[in-house]
Amino acid sequence: MLADYRQGKPIKVTREDGFEAWFRPDWSYESTLRRARGQFNQPIPDERNAKQKLLAALVGTRKLARKTFKDLFTYDMWAIGYCNHHLQSLDELHRLRWTWLPEPAERTYHADPFAYRAADGWHVLAERHTHGQPATIVDVTADKTLLTGCHHSYPYLFTYENQTYMLPETVADRELRLYPLGTLKPITLLQDTVAADPVLFEHHGRWWLLYTGTSQHGAYHLHALYADTPFGPFQRHQKDPLKQDIRSARNGGKPFRLNQNLYRPAQVCSQSYGQALVIHQITELTPTTFHEVAVMKLEPKPPYPDGLHHLVVEEGLILIDGKRLVTDLLFPLRRDQGV
Repeated sequence: MLADYRQGKPIKVTREDGFEAWFRPDWSYESTLRRARGQFNQPIPDERNAKQKLLAALVGTRKLARKTFKDLFTYDMWAIGYCNHHLQSLDELHRLRWTWLPEPAERTYHADPFAYRAADGWHVLAERHTHGQPATIVDVTADKTLLTGCHHSYPYLFTYENQTYMLPETVADRELRLYPLGTLKPITLLQDTVAADPVLFEHHGRWWLLYTGTSQHGAYHLHALYADTPFGPFQRHQKDPLKQDIRSARNGGKPFRLNQNLYRPAQVCSQSYGQALVIHQITELTPTTFHEVAVMKLEPKPPYPDGLHHLVVEEGLILIDGKRLVTDLLFPLRRDQGV
């Protein structure tokens, strides 16, 4: 565990019943141990000698210094990339050439893109976020704001009975609401629930709702509910949460089918939030069983080399987003002033 901590690798803890959790090392080795102990309420021995404890303290101090500088003087700038392409195999994702949409303004970005086809062509919906202010949902294609107020992100889109619906993340309200495009009259699906990056899709005659909560002890729980229609009422999967894993639990886009297989993009957050994507093939999903296998990893590339946490595959259109880190020594002042 000490070697993994020094290298910033995720750390595995196994519960007595075999349930595994993968944690991201905190800035100190001791707090990482406390997280793991507290999560499963079982002893995890600390077998370090004095030299190893000193080394861990030095590594932790360096990690804390880096994290503090990053939190204070850098900020994320995400952008949307797209490719007009009919995907035939997963391997093609490594070879696609992306066109990047312009960044809307300084310290303002677009992320989490989803798309639907209208009479005038594709429309891309996304999160628009100015640092220091709540995020909104916008139609990037029409340059139109759809949802404001509390923090809104991840405008997940799907079609049911010829109607397109949007299912955005609204964790600040502790509710999950469905919005028919056109009227935007909300339909409440879940109350008193923190549902980050929710996806809702049909599989074998049931509608499945997958989401994570906020990070718990350095990891994410992947929750699963199901219903006969996308409007509920929903029942919890027998094995909920399906997994707890900083490397692959949190959704990273939209589940899609290719060559009769079902795939789920997920975020890799083992070293930082949204650092890369891993694509899983869901081989089994019933009210009592779940199994998925990681089949591909997508890494960020220039001009956005610092993060990649979203993939949407539609018929003839593929969307991603990418992140670049911006260093600004005046950022704390500008963020507090909302400029």
